[in-house]
Amino acid sequence: MNLLEQISQCKDMVIATSLNDCVTARSVSTIVVDDKIYFQTSNKMEKYRQIAGNPRVALTKGFFQIQGNAKCIGTWSDNPKLCNKYKQLHSKSYEAYGELDEEVVIEVSIKEIKSWQYRDDKVYIVTHNLVDNIIDEQLQSKM
Repeated sequence: MNLLEQISQCKDMVIATSLNDCVTARSVSTIVVDDKIYFQTSNKMEKYRQIAGNPRVALTKGFFQIQGNAKCIGTWSDNPKLCNKYKQLHSKSYEAYGELDEEVVIEVSIKEIKSWQYRDDKVYIVTHNLVDNIIDEQLQSKM
């Protein structure tokens, strides 16, 4: 299973956003398609305002740390293929919020993924730069 397939197994992640030196984090229900992460939110929420003012975001789940750029791509009705996948994985979330007037879809273009990997009694941090297609592996410690 490649790295993006592993990340697609994460059905929720914590996203950190910031604006004007105010950093916040919260859980979001996610889907991964190709090398992008998608979630829904209200255009009245703080995370939406922060993304509109500063598209740089970070997401984390398990042993993955992800950095990328986020943007609003409209509503689920503007993105029917994404909507179908989202409904398959997050039917209750979609039913509760997906068709509200203020609900929008956020797309995160992944720039970098760091993963912690344990091999042969050693801990490595592997950095995948998706922009430049570079992989760097650093030994952190022995277990």
